[in-house]
Amino acid sequence: MWYPLKEPIASAITAFGKKWKIDAHYFAKNSFLVLIGQAIGFLRGIVSGYLVARFFDQTVYGEYQFMLSIMGMIAVLGIPGMATPVARAWSRGEPFSVAAVTRHQFLVAIIGSGLLLAAIPFLDMYGKADLWPLFLAAAILFPLPPIAMVRFGSYAVGKARFDISLRANVVWSSISVVLTTLIILFHQSALLVLVVAVATPPLVYLWMGRHFRPPMVEGRDESGNIIRFAWKLTIASLPADLAWYVDKLMISHFFGLNQLALFSVAILIPEQAKVFTKQFFPVAFAKQAAIVDSRATRLKLLQAVLAGTAVFAVGIAVYVLLCPFVIPFLFPNYDASQLVFLTSVAAATLITNPASLFAQYLEAQGMIRETRIAQWGAAAVFLVLLGMLIPTMGLLGAIVARGGFRFAFVGAAAWYAMRSPIRITRTA
Repeated sequence: MWYPLKEPIASAITAFGKKWKIDAHYFAKNSFLVLIGQAIGFLRGIVSGYLVARFFDQTVYGEYQFMLSIMGMIAVLGIPGMATPVARAWSRGEPFSVAAVTRHQFLVAIIGSGLLLAAIPFLDMYGKADLWPLFLAAAILFPLPPIAMVRFGSYAVGKARFDISLRANVVWSSISVVLTTLIILFHQSALLVLVVAVATPPLVYLWMGRHFRPPMVEGRDESGNIIRFAWKLTIASLPADLAWYVDKLMISHFFGLNQLALFSVAILIPEQAKVFTKQFFPVAFAKQAAIVDSRATRLKLLQAVLAGTAVFAVGIAVYVLLCPFVIPFLFPNYDASQLVFLTSVAAATLITNPASLFAQYLEAQGMIRETRIAQWGAAAVFLVLLGMLIPTMGLLGAIVARGGFRFAFVGAAAWYAMRSPIRITRTA
């Protein structure tokens, strides 16, 4: 047995699996590995983010967040939808060419690098001419993260190899924290923090995934289908991916980089908590991609979401109660009363996080049309709320708009996951 459990606990897991007709040992094993890995990632994100937010000048931290937002806006040119079909191919044992997929990603990502370079001459028009080194570094590094995620992350998810994912997480988290600490101690620079944050994970992933090769079958290559499916998913999520960074750009435009720094600090812990819990979803992805869609499967999905929502409600309540005592201590350079209120509201919007399983189910089952409608509809709601709330409510409006986006997205995904007709086979 893979884990050091006593026989009664192992028997209880087996009994649970039989009752709910799931592979309970699979979920217990991989959830444990993901738990350890995400605990490390959560601590890394909190420590790194805290160190930078706590010790950097507020304007410098705002510059760093501004640059991340710009990169996020053009991240679509990294073809973020590629990770899911590649993971599906690994899960199903389908043959494809890693080189062909990587080459396609790189050629498209080069366009993003070109856009970042082309923006440099125009920075002076917006009073940000001194940010050109950040744009140059971003242009050089831009292709790395999406390619590394497909080369390594898709394999780990599709083959349920969360053990190697854990090892990679430990390595790059340790490197990231050490380098960030050295930057803070010896030379505080938004440029250096950006390079560490963007380059460290993909370099570790590429090194550890350098030997991963899918099976090849004579006369059969799914690379073309994977690329087409990737573009369908990317286009489906395009409005949401673009819109998700608009709030930070609007805040920097209306209120300046100092307020952008305050907003980023307010959502720092809640967003890290969201990432921490969301990373459990890949444990279920391989199973969701391989199973046949049915009413019974959808009912189990609903039960899992409801149980997760109850757990989240308790966690959010605890966080809100602790905020007035913890937040002023962690971030003494920021207005405590404003920061406590903003971060509490940001935490409350995470109540929808477990319902993201509905959206993952749509992707795993190849329900592209439904995914596209949910993403585009939620993005439209988000943009309308941003336009209405940021000019009138400031930072609070941005956080409320994020909550509106999440409710709209998971609501639409839940509707399709539970109410759309059962289709025995799904194609890209």
